[in-house]
Amino acid sequence: MKLTIQPHNPVKKYCYWFLSGISICLMTVIAVDFGSWKYLSSIVQHNHHYQNLLEELAELEKENKRLHLDIARLGKLGDAEKRIRADNHTALVNSEKKISQLQGELEFYRAIVRSSEVDKGPRIKGVRIKQLPGASRFEYKIVLTYINKQHKYAEGKIRFSLRGTSNGDKIVYSHNDLAESGSKNMKFKFKHFYLFEGTLRLPESLTPLQIEVSVADNRGRIVGEKNVYDWLAIVN
Repeated sequence: MKLTIQPHNPVKKYCYWFLSGISICLMTVIAVDFGSWKYLSSIVQHNHHYQNLLEELAELEKENKRLHLDIARLGKLGDAEKRIRADNHTALVNSEKKISQLQGELEFYRAIVRSSEVDKGPRIKGVRIKQLPGASRFEYKIVLTYINKQHKYAEGKIRFSLRGTSNGDKIVYSHNDLAESGSKNMKFKFKHFYLFEGTLRLPESLTPLQIEVSVADNRGRIVGEKNVYDWLAIVN
């Protein structure tokens, strides 16, 4: 039997263990570093995804605000359209009322023109009373004509009085007692055609029954006939 004797070399053995340890450490460091890199990479990707979500959320909030503004604009447009329709309807109703009033005025003056004939002096050809907004306020129109071949002037004044009852008592008011606007002395000087108009304010306790309108000369003497009208017949 042949024996082989190997020399004892502890340095070589220690070097082998040292290199093995270093190799193991390096492999451990590499493994840990690779895991850290993957972890950091996943964090970066997650942060990037999270940032994208934040940007999408910001865009959605902007879009939501735009939608709210659009809804508010549409609401305002709807309100404006309703107001325009209401205003147009009111204007249409007012126009129809105005046309009706003008037609009434036209018939009033047509009747005056149709009845015009040669006069010996100025004559009352039309009286009209219209109720106004407000307490006991009325508009009046009195038309005079003087048709003559010589085209002379008519000169004088109108005598106007209103008869009614107040608290059960009969009462008579003159034009000056009731006149709110218009001519105070009711004097005139004209050819062919003349219109008195103004407003009256009646006492609230007064119940009007009749008005009397007549023509007088400059001295106050009645010329021609007295014209008596029932109040309800000439109002509006």
